[in-house]
Amino acid sequence: MKLNVRKYFKNDYYNGLFLMIVPIVLFVYFFIVLTGIVPGKYSASFTKVEIPLNFLVIIPLVFISISFLILFILRLRSRIKLCDVGIPLNAIITDIRYNKDRGAIFFQYESHGTAFKKWNGIFKNAETTSFKKSDSVEILINPDNPKQAVIKKLII
Repeated sequence: MKLNVRKYFKNDYYNGLFLMIVPIVLFVYFFIVLTGIVPGKYSASFTKVEIPLNFLVIIPLVFISISFLILFILRLRSRIKLCDVGIPLNAIITDIRYNKDRGAIFFQYESHGTAFKKWNGIFKNAETTSFKKSDSVEILINPDNPKQAVIKKLII
């Protein structure tokens, strides 16, 4: 099975969030620099060295952007692995919660005699609102870590 990238980005809340953070951080940086809200130089009272404030602003913003890009890539790789080697199982939806444009689908399943309760963060759209409480859904679980699961319809 192959990951449907369009479906995945449309439905998965956390990857959408991770991707949205990067342009927001870049916008904040350019807004600060271009509007001149922050002066160009900062001189620390305890030293004679002048440090450009733009440099002090960009370091945390770059760190935040890179951190979220790493989280995005790690999550995407785990979903691709689930599509490639995931074991299909049936699960029961126990709860669905929405808050404005996002939400979560809670489900439970059993693997190797152990019951698991998991959830997937989602965007609220036509595809995700079609799920109903007590529906049976097909999920994919990681054979190495049965705690890791995703609803198949959301990514394939």
